[in-house]
Amino acid sequence: MFTSAKGVSDERQEFLESAKAHRIERESHRRLHHSSTLIQSVVRGFLTRRRLQNEIRREFDELMAQLMDTNDDTVVQYVDAIRIYELIRKFMFILDTNKDDKRFERMCKYMIATMNLTDNCRPLEDGLERRQITYVSVVFNKQMAVQWIQQLKTVLWKCCQYLK
Repeated sequence: MFTSAKGVSDERQEFLESAKAHRIERESHRRLHHSSTLIQSVVRGFLTRRRLQNEIRREFDELMAQLMDTNDDTVVQYVDAIRIYELIRKFMFILDTNKDDKRFERMCKYMIATMNLTDNCRPLEDGLERRQITYVSVVFNKQMAVQWIQQLKTVLWKCCQYLK
């Protein structure tokens, strides 16, 4: 009539072990899900950064192809200095000293060429005056003066690193 205490304790022990096994399995599943989500986010971030770098390099190459002669890197046309400033800002953000050495050199040549303008320079966009073309003119824009100085310091520092 009465069940033995040992039988109840065995059932209870089995139940507790089963609950513990389920709990461990759920925790393992949560860890696996968290790990897979973390791996996916790292890969997505990596792919997004690569896509951004390639897009900026493509934009840079397209504009420089319009502005400079590909054979001897002489400037054939000029654009608005603010447009170049923005392009340089993007380019310096993704600059890789191993991949972008030629791009950096072309950028520096263009910057120097805008400061040594001659009378026969051709602007790419109609209506641009000489003072709008030269890279130094960006400093006269109040909103961009501090960022321009910082950009120029960064470019000069990279030049020093390339010279080492």
